[in-house]
Amino acid sequence: MTRSLTTTLTRFAGAAAVVGTLALAAPAAHAEDSNTAAGKQARLEKACAKATQIETRMNTAISTIQGDPSTKGSLAFLQAKLAEAQANNRPKMVTLLEQRIDVRTKQLATLQASDAPLTRALDPQAARDADLPAVHLDEAAFRWALNEDAMATEKLAEGIRAFAADAGKLDKLIAGLQT
Repeated sequence: MTRSLTTTLTRFAGAAAVVGTLALAAPAAHAEDSNTAAGKQARLEKACAKATQIETRMNTAISTIQGDPSTKGSLAFLQAKLAEAQANNRPKMVTLLEQRIDVRTKQLATLQASDAPLTRALDPQAARDADLPAVHLDEAAFRWALNEDAMATEKLAEGIRAFAADAGKLDKLIAGLQT
């Protein structure tokens, strides 16, 4: 049982390495599609939508922090919990709540200071008009680029080694459970 598990995990580690390599190649394989006008438009629309989401999240955070004592996470809620902890003589809880109140107060000040309007940094028309070269990679070119990128090569190898080490630990754990 343990031997077949080791074999399976070793094969899985090899497959994970191949998938990791292919995942690194995936952006290059789709580079032609993303350089089309439709691809550029889709990426820009997604980026522009994030600006609206960020503004919404900031407003939600401000209203939560300024909420009443029944709003979990608000300053009033934390202050009520602090008073309760002080009344019940719980010094560790008092310290924790005081720290949270301090963090929330600073968060609120930071969020409220960020009242500058969000300006559009990406322009879909400018992206359509940009003359960007298409990226074409075959397997040989990809492997060369991967070998040229020391960090990518080392991180991939590090991940494979760590996975193999964890597989060995798992084997020992399973062997211990079987006895």
